[in-house]
Amino acid sequence: MPKHTLTQDAAAKGRAKSHQPAARRKASETVKLTRQAKQMAFLEIIAQVGGISKAAELYKMSRQQHYDWMTGDPEYPALFEDAKFRFVDSLKAEAIRRGRDGVRVYKFYKGQPIMHPEDPTKPYYEIAAMPDNEIAW
Repeated sequence: MPKHTLTQDAAAKGRAKSHQPAARRKASETVKLTRQAKQMAFLEIIAQVGGISKAAELYKMSRQQHYDWMTGDPEYPALFEDAKFRFVDSLKAEAIRRGRDGVRVYKFYKGQPIMHPEDPTKPYYEIAAMPDNEIAW
């Protein structure tokens, strides 16, 4: 046989080992990948909502699972800290945006929203923002 055929056969055998069906993989490898995927998805929710209880509710898992990961997985606590910092950063960014751009303050009269004079289908609002000279750094 030509030399390149042996090389191709060896490469094909190497690929076959790495692309085995999930049923042929060791159970511990499958569980590890699944746990990591669950952790990463849960941490993405933590980064968005900030609370363990709310994130667990949204992900449909128990809060205890998070604490089990904290004590049982040496890599998870650092990933959790990163997710918390990302949440805090998003809060800071929103606070800065609201301070810079202001927020909508809808106007009411006797409990009913005042409608915009130019477009009666939309409620009237004003932008409430802090004056530039009052921003303290």
